[in-house]
Amino acid sequence: MFTHYEIKKRDIRAIEARSFAPPPLGAGCIRVAIQRVALTANNVTYAASGDALRYWSFFPPAAGGNDGVGLVPVWGIATILESTLADLATGEQIYGFWPLASHVDLEPARISAGSFVDDAAHRQELPEIYNRYLRLTGALGALEPDMQDRLSLLFPLYATSFLLDDFLAEAGWFGADELMITSASSKTAIGLARQSRQHAQHPQVVGLTSRNNADFVASLGWYDRVVTYDEVPAALGDGQPMLVDLAGNTALRAAVHAHFGDRLRYSCAVGTSHWDTFNPAERMPAGPKPVFFFAPAQSKKRRQEWGAEQLQQKMFESWRDFAAQSRQWLNVQSVTGSAAIGQAWQAVAGGQVDPASGMVLSFD
Repeated sequence: MFTHYEIKKRDIRAIEARSFAPPPLGAGCIRVAIQRVALTANNVTYAASGDALRYWSFFPPAAGGNDGVGLVPVWGIATILESTLADLATGEQIYGFWPLASHVDLEPARISAGSFVDDAAHRQELPEIYNRYLRLTGALGALEPDMQDRLSLLFPLYATSFLLDDFLAEAGWFGADELMITSASSKTAIGLARQSRQHAQHPQVVGLTSRNNADFVASLGWYDRVVTYDEVPAALGDGQPMLVDLAGNTALRAAVHAHFGDRLRYSCAVGTSHWDTFNPAERMPAGPKPVFFFAPAQSKKRRQEWGAEQLQQKMFESWRDFAAQSRQWLNVQSVTGSAAIGQAWQAVAGGQVDPASGMVLSFD
């Protein structure tokens, strides 16, 4: 039996498990059992922007489901159960983009020793960064189980951090003297704060976060200053910062814009971890118009300039250092079974997860 965890598109806190008999495996396809996948605020962003950014399009629900539901994408590791292709054998482990589900069928193409892409018709027009799957042994070498979990938890987020840092650094930080990051306890924000400090010249890094998470954010050592949301705007200072908004809290963003006005050098919209306070149509009271950062676009640019292999190597080398260091602050929490997975999704969607914990789901 296959199990799909279906999310209501108009109320993304609502989740329901649905089991059904799988169809026969098609020619040119593989069937994988999804083993362990990460669940983070990034997945909530996928659901909250599922229509606008087409995240609901990657994995259409199986026939027989309710209207208005979708399968939220997650990152993690799966094992090939059945294969109609000589180049991909049963038992092989694959890392990539999966539905929140127990199994899925893929149509591999451009198979190499390290990777392949899913060539299914409905994914042809979707960004390749999400359609490429890594063969774990060929692409990364053997990873111990702890690092496999950290790969699932951190690499997709760190890839965004890496590409965003690359974009901002190339732009000379837009002349800003501070890099101000909202949702500073999120893994993408932590990765960006850490990566920005690898440059010889970089602005001061300021983390905006909730009072509950302030001590955790400060303890990381990658933020020069921490400002809690209830201290905005009084504690923002009088510099010329740029804003990287990972929270998507429209009122918070407006308060930062109003405080700095034209001194705000750039406003970058990235995530919606505060998805329930997000209003993309609302105009800012002052300062530059927020510009949305879409990581696949920067990835495509660097693939064209550096080549796909060099880009992948740069990101993975940087990620390995970050992942190894994360053992000091990130505890991996295993979640198993339908009821627990449903509760975990509701906790993440409700913003109720300790930033020092990372949830990894298994379907056994």
